[in-house]
Amino acid sequence: MEVAGKVAVRPRRGLPEGLGFGGEGGKPVQIWTDSQGVSLTGEVKDEEREPVDVFLEREIPEIVPGDWVLFENPNASQVKPLRVAAVGTQSRADFALGGKATGLLLATENGDFTQDDKAALDLNFRTAIARVASQLLPLGGLPIVDPLAAGTRSLTLDGLYLDVIVGSAISIVGERGDAPGLIDGETLVIADVTHVGGFTTLGLAEGLSRSYVRTSLKANANVAPATHGEFGEEALGSGDALLAHQAFKLSRPQLTFVPAATDRGTATTLVVRVDGVAWSEVEALYDAGPDDQVYAVRIDDDGTTRVVFGDGQHGRRLPTGSLNVTASYRSGMGVAGQVAEQSLTLLKSRPLGIRAVINRSPARGAAPAETLADARISAPQSVRVLGRIVSLTDYEDFALGFAGIGKAKVAALRLGRRQVVHLSVAPRLEGVFDPADSTLRSLAEAIERRRDPGHRLFVAPHRQRYFQIAAKLAYDRRYRPEDVRAAVEAELLRRFGYDERALASALSAAEITAAMQGVPGVVYSDLDQLSPYGASQAGPATLTSVMPAGAARVVDAEAPTIDPAELLVALPTGIALTLEVADA
Repeated sequence: MEVAGKVAVRPRRGLPEGLGFGGEGGKPVQIWTDSQGVSLTGEVKDEEREPVDVFLEREIPEIVPGDWVLFENPNASQVKPLRVAAVGTQSRADFALGGKATGLLLATENGDFTQDDKAALDLNFRTAIARVASQLLPLGGLPIVDPLAAGTRSLTLDGLYLDVIVGSAISIVGERGDAPGLIDGETLVIADVTHVGGFTTLGLAEGLSRSYVRTSLKANANVAPATHGEFGEEALGSGDALLAHQAFKLSRPQLTFVPAATDRGTATTLVVRVDGVAWSEVEALYDAGPDDQVYAVRIDDDGTTRVVFGDGQHGRRLPTGSLNVTASYRSGMGVAGQVAEQSLTLLKSRPLGIRAVINRSPARGAAPAETLADARISAPQSVRVLGRIVSLTDYEDFALGFAGIGKAKVAALRLGRRQVVHLSVAPRLEGVFDPADSTLRSLAEAIERRRDPGHRLFVAPHRQRYFQIAAKLAYDRRYRPEDVRAAVEAELLRRFGYDERALASALSAAEITAAMQGVPGVVYSDLDQLSPYGASQAGPATLTSVMPAGAARVVDAEAPTIDPAELLVALPTGIALTLEVADA
C-alpha cells in the first residue's frame, strides 16, 4: 500500500519477483493476507495477541479504537470506510522484510467485518491506500442572514476576544440594512462582556441607531474619543494699568468650542493667563467687581476673536508688564472637522506603543459658527425657555438652541406605568449622532438641571430613512434633456434633503409632483413609484400616496424599548427619471 497523508502501507520497490509479491498464478495479493495468500485473521494463534484484519507498513500511534479508516484503490473506483475495533503494534517478518507494523481489527457500521466483505473489495497489496487518524469535525452552524436591526443591544463576535474592556468604546461600520449599498457606522460604549463557547458577546449601553447587513459589519475596539481643533499657545501682548478695557486679538481664527452641559451647549478651549495666573471668562463684564480677575470674549462676523479686560470698575485692569498676557487655545471648527470615515491616518506625534491611527466611523456633531441669520432664529428660542423647562415645547426649544443640534422632536410616552419624555435630536450638519456622542450626553445633563425630574427623560439620536422615486417627465423641446434632468434632481435633493426635512414629517406624492412641476422645462410629470429605498412597490403612486415618518414610540410592551423619531431623506441614487419630449 502507498503513502496517504500520515499513513504509508506500501513495501519498498525493486525487490526480486520471487519474494512473494504475487499470489498463485501471479495474481496480486490482497491486503487481508500475507505474502503466501494466508488470511491474516487466521494466522493469530497466540491468545495474548489480538486478531488482525490488515497490517499497515509501520507503527502509527495516532490510530485509536473507534477511529475510521478509509480504504480505496488507486483510481478510487472503490472506496470503503471501516471502523477500527482494535489496534496494536506487532513485529512482523514477511515479504523479505522485518520490522514493526500496525495491526488493525476492523468492523463495519453494522457489525463484524467478514471474509465475504473482504472478498468483495478490490484492494491489493501494492496499490491500495489507507487513510487513517480520522478526526471528528462538528457541523458548522447555519448562517444568520437576517440583518442586525436598529435597537440591537448585543453583538456576538466571530471569535474569543479576551482584551475587550467594559466601559470602553467600540466603533462599528457596515452596509445599511435599510439602504442597500450605503456604508455607515457608529461608535458605542460596551456595558457588558460575556465569553461563552469560544465566542465573545458584547452588551451595549445603547442600542444600534441603524440597521446593518450582518455579514458586512466590522467592529473595531481600541477606540479613543477625539475632538476637532489644533492646539497652540501665544503671547497676546503687554498689560498697561493706565488703559481701560484693553483688548487683544487671537492670531488664529475660528476658536474651537467643545460640547458641554451649558445653556448653549459649548465650552471654550481658550485659557488666558496674566503673569502666569489663569483668569476667568465671563459673558459680560457689567456684573464683575473691580477686583475680579475676569475677561470677556467677543467674536466678530469675520471670525476674529478678541479678548477684552475690565476698566477697574467692572473687572480688574491688567497689571503693567512686558508680554505678560498669554493664551492657549485650539483653533478650527465647523464643516472642516466633520471628516468622513478612514480619513484620519496621520499622527502629529506618535506616543510609545502606537503604530497607526484611523477613524473607522465618520465625525459627528460639528457645527459652523453662528451667523447673524442663525442668531435671529436662536434668540427667540432662548427667550421662550428662560433657563427653565416646563412644557414639552420647552424641551424642543432648549435643544434647538443647543450647539450642534439642528432638529429636535419631543414626545410624551407611557413606558409601563410611568410617563416618560423622549427627545429625538439630529445634528446641524447631515448625519446621525452616535448613541454615545458627547453632544447627547451634554444635552441630557443640561436639560436635567433645568426641568422637573418627575418624569424620566430619554435623549436619543433620530433614525434616518431614505426613500426612492421613479417618474416620467415630459420636457419642453426647447430645453436640453440633460439640463432638465439635472435641474429636477437638484430640486428634489434640495426640497427633500436633510436640511429641509423635519423629524416625524410624512412625505406625500403631491409634494414631489409639485417640486418636479416647478422646474423650468418640465411640461408635466407622472410619478410611478414612491417607496422606501431598496424596496419594491406593487402599484404606481398617486397624488394621495403618503409615506409616513414615525414619531417616537414604544415598540415592545413586554421588554419596553423606544424607537426614536424618523427623518425621511432623498438619496441621489434613489431618483430614477425617464424623459420624453412633450407633444407640441
